[in-house]
Amino acid sequence: MSSEMPSAPEGFVDAAPERTDGEEPEIELASGEEILGVVLGTVEGENQYGPWVLFRIKDENRDEVIRYFARDEAKRAYFNGNIEDGDTVWIARATEEVEMSNGEEYLPTHCKVSGGS
Repeated sequence: MSSEMPSAPEGFVDAAPERTDGEEPEIELASGEEILGVVLGTVEGENQYGPWVLFRIKDENRDEVIRYFARDEAKRAYFNGNIEDGDTVWIARATEEVEMSNGEEYLPTHCKVSGGS
């Protein structure tokens, strides 16, 4: 048995850096913002507004793992079985408002999955 602590090869970085707040930041997309990255995991549930899904994504733009409550196309894609752990997704908030059937306007959220899964 070795008495020396092993060390990682040169060029390797810490795979689990410590966070001061204890969890990943939760992202709410503003107009024109996007998320691009690999889905690391999901949590789903239901509340008074219906089903919801929370993605953990390794966001390439922010260079960190984030949490994102899926909306619009991202939420529909997940519940239709088109987004799974390991998929690379692009999620973006529109810059132009769309009118809903009740006359209210909102900024839709768009979603694409790499490879058309």
